[in-house]
Amino acid sequence: MKEARNRAACLCVAALSANLAAAEPAGAPSAAEERLRAAKLDDGGEITLVERRGSALRVAFTLAPTPASFIRCELGLPAPDKWDGRLWGFGNGGWAGAVSFHFNGTSACVHSDLGTSRSPFAETPTDREILRDYAWRATHLMTVAAKRLVEAYYGRGPDKCYFTGASCGGLQGVQEASRFPEDYDGIVSEVPGITERSRSSNAWRHRRLKEKYGKWFTKDEIAAVREAELAWFAKTDPAFARGRFIVDPRPTKEKLDGCWSEIVARNPALADREALWRELFEPLPVDGKPFAPGRLIGVEFAGAWSFLLPKYLGLPSLSAATEADLAAYASEAEVFPPADLTAFRARGGKIILYGGLEDSSCPEPEIREYCESVAARCGGEAEAAEFLAYYSVPGRSHGAGGEPSGAGLVGSPIGLDAKIVDWVERGVPPGVLSFKWNHEPKILVVTPHPDCTVSCEDVPASERKEEP
Repeated sequence: MKEARNRAACLCVAALSANLAAAEPAGAPSAAEERLRAAKLDDGGEITLVERRGSALRVAFTLAPTPASFIRCELGLPAPDKWDGRLWGFGNGGWAGAVSFHFNGTSACVHSDLGTSRSPFAETPTDREILRDYAWRATHLMTVAAKRLVEAYYGRGPDKCYFTGASCGGLQGVQEASRFPEDYDGIVSEVPGITERSRSSNAWRHRRLKEKYGKWFTKDEIAAVREAELAWFAKTDPAFARGRFIVDPRPTKEKLDGCWSEIVARNPALADREALWRELFEPLPVDGKPFAPGRLIGVEFAGAWSFLLPKYLGLPSLSAATEADLAAYASEAEVFPPADLTAFRARGGKIILYGGLEDSSCPEPEIREYCESVAARCGGEAEAAEFLAYYSVPGRSHGAGGEPSGAGLVGSPIGLDAKIVDWVERGVPPGVLSFKWNHEPKILVVTPHPDCTVSCEDVPASERKEEP
């Protein structure tokens, strides 16, 4: 999650430079500002700052729904004559820990620290109420308060509300759609951390596989395994993907047999690791039931870690966890979103999600499994497609930066926020998504489930930007 810390957190940098130039001279507050300052917030809410930023207002406020809570929020408000009637909520990354001022020039924009600013970054507190704030409560209360302040300032509430976030922010969006369907009309959820099952259980499983087989892979051997897997798929994958990434890395017996032959042909010393390697692709059973999906071919499998599990369960470390601990954590209703978006669908909400097929932090199989469960509750994928669009993106890892070696070659989506607005306000489904390639002038084009086709386009020379 740390690497992908909220693409949306950087979304408005250019707009800030353009719209928040020299601050206006101080003057008497307008009637709208006076209404804003006089607004009352629930949940222990308090406005702590109202200041001008060029033509915009920056409003800082705090919320305290419980004695343990301290949720910091910031709201950016354009001038009344420039407001487009929209409110945008922005998500966080990792353990949050900070609040940012967002402003795009025309929309009201709100962000919070999820109530974690008082905790060291990446340090999960054991206090149950702070974990509730982090998991779902802070995003909802931030949104409720922002709507009240918007109404106080403009004299009316927002016409449409949108949320966008990646990683932890992607989970925030899914939590909003499932728990508080009235908060947002449209949601963009990028590489969401739907559950902790894969991260926590894979770290747990890796330790036990080492104990079971008495061996593991070195860093160089892991790289060699990936290189061989890519080489086997290069025989059949489209030319644009060959040697770069795998278009469909979901394991089958034929794929695994072919990849293993390639691995041992290139690396004879790994011949004694076959059973270990194959077990990585099997779903992890807990209490006799599939608990977490196995590895996808070509995906990094060295680094597995747990974000919340040990402290949430009061364990000294992940290695102390048992199968019963994993089962209890997976069923934790306060952390993970229910796979039920029927109320969100009924009120006309729309949501776009995508998962990266090379993502080892928030694995794509978990996101896909969640979307399939949502569709099942709606009567099938065709019915779900009326409000939910899901994309499996090959070559996309958790962060959008990628590596020159090819891992995480596919980067940021193009025009994703505009697509959710078009879907909500004009009834135009998102259709294909386009993703920039890192280090190459190409665009990956992906269709939504259930088709999941992938193609590649070259960026016209006239639109290419030279690397600095």
